[in-house]
Amino acid sequence: MCTPELEINSGGISMTKISINTKVKAVEEYANGTASLAAIRNKYEISKLDF
Repeated sequence: MCTPELEINSGGISMTKISINTKVKAVEEYANGTASLAAIRNKYEISKLDF
């Protein structure tokens, strides 16, 4: 399970469901064709809206 982290942006502070490192790993796997989008989302517990 992913640990939530705080994200500071111009609009204030918001909670993200996944870390930046997890997002990067997921995008790299998808770009490399390692797995399908659905498989990567399930692996990293990423919702459709967050990916």
